[in-house]
Amino acid sequence: MLSIEYVYMRRTGKVEIDYTIVSLKELSKEEAALMESALQARFTAHAPYSNFQVGAAALLADGTVVVGSNQENRSFPAGLCAERVCLYHASSNYPDTPIEMLAVVAFPAKLAVAEPAHPCGGCRQVMMEMQHKQRRPFKLLLLYPNEEVLVLEKASDLMPFPFESEI
Repeated sequence: MLSIEYVYMRRTGKVEIDYTIVSLKELSKEEAALMESALQARFTAHAPYSNFQVGAAALLADGTVVVGSNQENRSFPAGLCAERVCLYHASSNYPDTPIEMLAVVAFPAKLAVAEPAHPCGGCRQVMMEMQHKQRRPFKLLLLYPNEEVLVLEKASDLMPFPFESEI
């Protein structure tokens, strides 16, 4: 009979991320243009149930800008977030062109919010996968309702413990 004994040792750690919060006016021309593309993309959102319009825009290494918006469905799990629509579009149409930067904006129709709509866990995981696929990080810009922007140099900073599986 095989006997397996597991020994667990308690370990602790600390996760730190670097981020910056800047005003819209402090963005570079390239960042501001990408943010404007995300702002415009939100108008293509199909959000009749939540009235929560989200737009995303990705700047690719060759200068191409790809946009996406959230697309809801009566069966909520069947809908897609703007980030995933944008990233999957970039990946399928420009598979060999790395993503340099992703801008995300969200505007709920009836809610007053002080924080940006941070990407959900599924979108964070997709960002991780995209960075892994292209073997380099990309910058993430999240617009606050007060016109400040949360800037992360690596989208992976939003998900310090991603799902990873060696296949």
